[in-house]
Amino acid sequence: MFSLEEGKRQVITAANADFSSGSLSMSRESWLRRIEASPEKFSPNALLRPVVQDFLLPTVAYFGGPAENAYFAQSEVLYRKLLGRMPVLFPRADFTLVDPKAERILKKYHLTVEDVWEGSQALRNRMYNSAVPKKLAREFDVSLRQMEKSVRKLQRSIATVDPTIQGTIARAEKRICFQIEKLRHKTGAALDRHEQLISKHEAFLENLLFPQKDVQSRSLCFLPFLARWGTGGLHKLQKLASAKKPGRHLLVPIP
Repeated sequence: MFSLEEGKRQVITAANADFSSGSLSMSRESWLRRIEASPEKFSPNALLRPVVQDFLLPTVAYFGGPAENAYFAQSEVLYRKLLGRMPVLFPRADFTLVDPKAERILKKYHLTVEDVWEGSQALRNRMYNSAVPKKLAREFDVSLRQMEKSVRKLQRSIATVDPTIQGTIARAEKRICFQIEKLRHKTGAALDRHEQLISKHEAFLENLLFPQKDVQSRSLCFLPFLARWGTGGLHKLQKLASAKKPGRHLLVPIP
């Protein structure tokens, strides 16, 4: 629990035989009398909050996100001891809405929404690799295949002489593959250096699909999407939310 004193919310912790909060240190009995006299000066922590909530406003069922349902699971023992009951938990439907421009950009770079969720560095690397012209990209792919074929042939030859150094050859192959992919990435970056188009596309995808490095539903207001989509969008989301597999995170294209 937390104690609210002089505008500050401070946690109550056990201190030897007493309990303390900030400069206050009292026995358990004294704290209980204080809670009884001024309950408005105390607030629960994350685990106790749903129990207090359901004591004040009894709940039959609760639709929560993954983190909320995890807190409820940890609070089960508190529910059992304090209330003798707890609400039925349902996973809340969650959506990421993908507009036509985002779909075009994803298709242009051969990306998925999940690729955007991996973060800026991984996303930028994928976009640079996809920006390499097709002819040059095929040359990179051919070079990789030729190199892998040559290394495998070399491995077979060396195995007859000294099998113990095959691990060294495998590590060398990984380093060569890494350097070729790194060169492909740098080529894509060099091609984009003048137009800065990839930077703009990356910013658009992240602002829409991974705003503030979080899922869209936690950061963006739904009203602009609704104004663009119309009330038919609500019916579509309702239909998706009531599907046989609740709790999934769904990717929904919008007009």
